[in-house]
Amino acid sequence: MLLILGSRNEEGRAASRRLLALGLREIWGLEEMPPVERGPMGKPFFPSMPHIHFNLSHSGDLALCAFSDQSVGVDIERVRPHRAGLPRYVLSDREYQWFQTQGGGWEKFCQLWTRKESWVKRTGGSIAGPAKICPPLPGEQAEGLLLHDFSGEGWHAAVCAAGPQEYRLLWRDGAEDNKT
Repeated sequence: MLLILGSRNEEGRAASRRLLALGLREIWGLEEMPPVERGPMGKPFFPSMPHIHFNLSHSGDLALCAFSDQSVGVDIERVRPHRAGLPRYVLSDREYQWFQTQGGGWEKFCQLWTRKESWVKRTGGSIAGPAKICPPLPGEQAEGLLLHDFSGEGWHAAVCAAGPQEYRLLWRDGAEDNKT
């Protein structure tokens, strides 16, 4: 089971916490948030409920919360310009080559970055030294994993979880995206 709840047009950090509470209530029937702790690299988890895996992300007025019965990572980013040298600095050689062949725009950078973030967040790792981390490129499969990206006007997101499996993306405004 993989469910991603999304929120648009709300303050992202607060919305991600509301999505977490909503998912706990709707999926597991929990009216109160269990105590949250953080792993060595900062990944949040419920020590009293190790069967519930979740991950949060927010950017501006966008927020996502992914729920799974196995480790999961999710990332969402607003597409916006950054300093010109950033892609070369944070992308692996392989990612940078793909980025260049795709035209080198910020949308493609954001696609690669959200894939990288969700890949690392799934295990609770660190994005320190990001050029050394290279998840499968768009269009490539990750053996034993679901690594999927999706986007809308002005934003890009990715989810990484054990797979292959179906997932549902539900926006609080009622839009739904079902994928396998």
